[in-house]
Amino acid sequence: MTGPAGAAPRSRKWPIAPLPIIAFLCIIAATLLMRLAQLGNPIAGLDDQFYLLVGDRMWSGAMPYVDIWDRKPAGLFYLYAAIRALPGDGILAYQIVALAFLALTGIVVARITARTLPLHAALASGLVIVVYGALFGVGFGEAPIFYDLLTAIAGACVIRAMERPRGAPGIDAGALAAMLLCGVALTIKTSAVFESCAFGLLLVSDDRRRGLAMAQRARRAAIYLALGLAPTALTALPYLVNGGWDAFVFANFRSAFLRTGGTNIDSFGRMIAMLLLLSPVILPAAAEWRGIARPRRDVLTAWLAAGFLSFVAIGRCYEHYALPLVTPLALLAAYGFRRRWVAVPAFALLFAVIGWYGLNTGAGARRDKADIAALAKALPASVRTGCLFVYEGPTILYHLSNACLPGRYVFPGHFTEPEEDGALERPMADILRQTLSHRPSVIVSVPDLRRGGAATPNDLILNAALRDYRPIAARNIRLYGGQRVDVVVWQRAT
Repeated sequence: MTGPAGAAPRSRKWPIAPLPIIAFLCIIAATLLMRLAQLGNPIAGLDDQFYLLVGDRMWSGAMPYVDIWDRKPAGLFYLYAAIRALPGDGILAYQIVALAFLALTGIVVARITARTLPLHAALASGLVIVVYGALFGVGFGEAPIFYDLLTAIAGACVIRAMERPRGAPGIDAGALAAMLLCGVALTIKTSAVFESCAFGLLLVSDDRRRGLAMAQRARRAAIYLALGLAPTALTALPYLVNGGWDAFVFANFRSAFLRTGGTNIDSFGRMIAMLLLLSPVILPAAAEWRGIARPRRDVLTAWLAAGFLSFVAIGRCYEHYALPLVTPLALLAAYGFRRRWVAVPAFALLFAVIGWYGLNTGAGARRDKADIAALAKALPASVRTGCLFVYEGPTILYHLSNACLPGRYVFPGHFTEPEEDGALERPMADILRQTLSHRPSVIVSVPDLRRGGAATPNDLILNAALRDYRPIAARNIRLYGGQRVDVVVWQRAT
C-alpha cells in the first residue's frame, strides 16, 4: 500500500513503475477476451479496411494522396504498410498489432498509476483502457488505438519531467522524448495536436516555474516545437522530392477545414451518450481530483482537456473519437479506485463487461466472415483488369479481390457523405462522374442507402450508371456497427 493521493512518487528514475506479473497477465488476458472472437474478421471495423488497402497498395508503388486519396496523416498509412510486410493477407496481422497496442497502452497506464497508488488501483486503470478501447474502438485498427500508446508514454515522460527536483541541471531527456512521441502521434492522427500542444505548454510553463531566463526558455520551446514537427516533415519529404506536394498539403492541412455538417444535433447526442458511457470513470475522477498532488494533477487536467478537444473538434463525435479521453480519465479515476469501496464495484463492472463482450461477439464475427466471403466469391475475375468500384459497401473487397482501382477516390464516404462535398479537391459529383467514366467492371452499392430518405445527387448519378449493369449477387451484411444492410454486386452488361 502507498500513502495518500498527494504522496511523492516511489521512484523518480523512471517515468513508469515496475508492475507485478499478475497485473501484466490480467491486462493481457482482458484484451484477449475482449478481442479474440473478432480476430480474422475482415469487416470488424470500417476505416481499418481502407487503411489496410492503402498500406497494401503502397507496396505496389501507390502514394497516399496522389494515387489513393484521404486526409489521414501519412504516418498511419506507413504504419499499415509496415504491418503489410508481415505474413498473410494483412487482416489478421493488423488486428494482432492493434491488439498489442491496446494491451500495451493498458500496461503503460497501469505502470504510471503504480508509481503513486496501490496495485489494485493500477490494475483497474489499465483495465479501463482495455475495456473502453474495445468498446469505443469500433474495429481493431482505428488511428487512436495506435497513437494513444504514444501519448500515454509521452504523458508519463511529462509527469516525470515536472516532478524533477527544482535544481536539476540541464534539459530533461524525458521532455524531449515526450515531444518526439507527440510528433509521431501527429503523423497517425491530426487531432493529436491537442495533446501535443498541452504537453508542450506544460513543459514550457515548468521551465518558467523553475526560474529559467527568457532566452533559455525560448530555446527550449524551439527545441520542443522542432521535435514535434520533425516526424511530419519527414513524411512530407517524399512529396517534396518526388512530386505530389500540393496533394499532400491539401489533404493534411486544408481539407479538414472545408468539411461541413460535422456539428449538429446528432453529433451532440452522440457526445452526451459517450460521456454517459464514460461516467463510471468520470465520477471517481471528479470526486478525487482535488486530492491529487501537483504537478501530476496539472498534467492530467491539461491532458483531459486536450482529450476532450480532440473528441469534439472534428464534430460528429463517433465512438473512436472519444478514445483520447479515456487515458487521462483512467489515470484520474485511479485515485478513486484506490479506495476499496470504489474499487470493488469498479472491478465487478469491468469484469462483467469483459465477459459479456467476449461471449457475445463470437457469433456475429462468424456471420461477418461468411458474409464477406460470399460477397468476395461473387466478384468476377474481371475486377483485376476492369476494376471494382465500391460506391457503398465493405472497402475490404478491393483488397480481397486484388481489384484494380477506378480512380484516386475509393473510400465510400467520399461519395456518399454530404459533408464531404466541398472538402475534396473537386466537387464530389465530378469525382463520381470521372470514376464511372472508367466503366468499372463491377460496382458494389446499397440500394436503400438513405433508408427511405431522399436520394442525393450522387445517388441519382450512380443509379443512372447502373442501367448498364446487372445484379449478380446480394447479401445482407453488417456494415455500420450493428446495422445490417443489403449490399448488391453489379456487373457491367455492355
